[in-house]
Order: sequence, then structure tokens, then C-alpha cells
Amino acid sequence: MGQDSCLTLRLRFIYRMSDPYVVSLAFPSGSPDLPPVVWELSRELLWEGIRRPAGLGSVRIWPPCCRCGGGQLRILLKEAGETALLEVPFSKLYVWLVSDSFGLVSMGTESGLIDWDAVVRRLRNDR
Repeated sequence: MGQDSCLTLRLRFIYRMSDPYVVSLAFPSGSPDLPPVVWELSRELLWEGIRRPAGLGSVRIWPPCCRCGGGQLRILLKEAGETALLEVPFSKLYVWLVSDSFGLVSMGTESGLIDWDAVVRRLRNDR
């Protein structure tokens, strides 16, 4: 049986035009010699989760609950029997998503940045 614990971590949200559908969450590894642990999720899922409960399976997102004192967006991550529940300041995440993400690539225009020929070549080589 696992042990529950609560930690305060510096979590970085990263968006790159080279992977326009993805938002990366970078967690410190706990050691200065190791790179951060990165979890990738859909930018569209994150946007949906800001407005209403969203996600299935290994990633679920809930917007702030006004009845619970609301300023935190909650993100549940599950993998290999382990679970992490993140509480992220809603207003900071919202501003970042709108300015740093949608400011670079508007929702619905992501496919224009994909090199589809390269995707097809990669798929053919993976067989």
C-alpha cells in the first residue's frame, strides 16, 4: 500500500510550436544531476479542463470549484499504479495558456504547423 504525501513543487508548463497539440508539464527530478520529469498532455484537453471536468484514463482535469474556495485547477495524473493530484493556480495557468500558447498558435490552426510528409515517412519507417 502506498503512502500519501503532499509536496510543493515548481511545475513548469511548456508549449512549443514544433509540437503544437502538446503542453508539457516539467517536474523537478529531485536531483540537480537529473533532468526534469516531463508529462505531456493535449493542449485542447487543458483548455477544456479550465471550463469543465475533462479527460479520461491517465489524465483528468477539473476547473476551480467556487464552493471549495476555488482558485486552483486540479490535474490528476496516473501511471503504473501511481497517482499524482496537482493543484495549479488557475489565474496564472489561464494567462499562460492564452498568451504563451494561443498567442503563438491559435486553437484550430495547429495542423498547419505539422510537416505531414515527415509524419508519413516516420510511420512508414516504423513498420
